[in-house]
Amino acid sequence: MAHSLGGVACLIIKGIPSGPREVVEFWHDPGFNGFGAQKLGLGDTEFQLELLHIDTSANIDIWIAAVEALQGTLVSLIYDNTEWDKTYSNLLITKITQPVKKRVIYLNNTRTLAMFTVAGVDTSTS
Repeated sequence: MAHSLGGVACLIIKGIPSGPREVVEFWHDPGFNGFGAQKLGLGDTEFQLELLHIDTSANIDIWIAAVEALQGTLVSLIYDNTEWDKTYSNLLITKITQPVKKRVIYLNNTRTLAMFTVAGVDTSTS
């Protein structure tokens, strides 16, 4: 079972890109009670993913650099497991947070865990 974002393998990827959603604009005019709203059409395809990986400290440093290099690129997201295989293509990665890096005990070995939050836009529906 291997998941990947832009060819970078991840132990866990949480979240999925969603299809286009209705974009709504709100406004408020001074001196009037209430607010106005209008639908602008489909187009809200922003998403957020949580990436987690566990490996040796040296390999985690390489993994962190590989994930950080995805910002500003078009990538594919692959969920690969026995229950659900799904691929999302043409995802533009717009922001990657600073990694969280911790030492953990994993399968009776001391390993390093790293996590990112990744934001992007699904451009395949634009």
